[in-house]
Amino acid sequence: RLSLAALLFSAGCMVGPDYERPETLADEGTYFYTEKHSQDVNQLDASYKWWMRFGDAVTNELVIEALAKNYDLRAAAARVLQAQAALAEAKGRRLPELSYGLNRNRRKSSFDFGGGGNNALTTTWSQEFSVSYVLDLFGKLRRAERSAWADLLAVEANKHALVNAIIAQGVSSRVE
Repeated sequence: RLSLAALLFSAGCMVGPDYERPETLADEGTYFYTEKHSQDVNQLDASYKWWMRFGDAVTNELVIEALAKNYDLRAAAARVLQAQAALAEAKGRRLPELSYGLNRNRRKSSFDFGGGGNNALTTTWSQEFSVSYVLDLFGKLRRAERSAWADLLAVEANKHALVNAIIAQGVSSRVE
């Protein structure tokens, strides 16, 4: 009975419900295409170069210079690296932690038994090895990892939006 009560108690201590994606109009399966797509818009390298379809060398120079010299874009790239490091840290928290230590202690002792002094030199070695692991019983570490993954995706999307805004600003400057 005690184990049944403990099982019911631990089941009631979950951190939160699992996320379920709500249904949207995109789930209905209806699509609108203006032309045959030759590239996937989710491939960032291909979608960054949309301004090249204009075929204008001056526009190309303006956009490339704007992308190369924009400090906001550099900060966005740094935020992506920071989010990647936070995700790696969140993944690492779920792994066991190993530690090893090696110590050496050296001591000199003097003895005097009435007939003269005697010195003794002793060396002591000690080793320490430990393994620790955090049980993710209530899902805190798993949910922290999911949160870090979502943060990384959001930061990458923000960087992509910033790149497109810079490109659009360069094209707009050329048109004006």
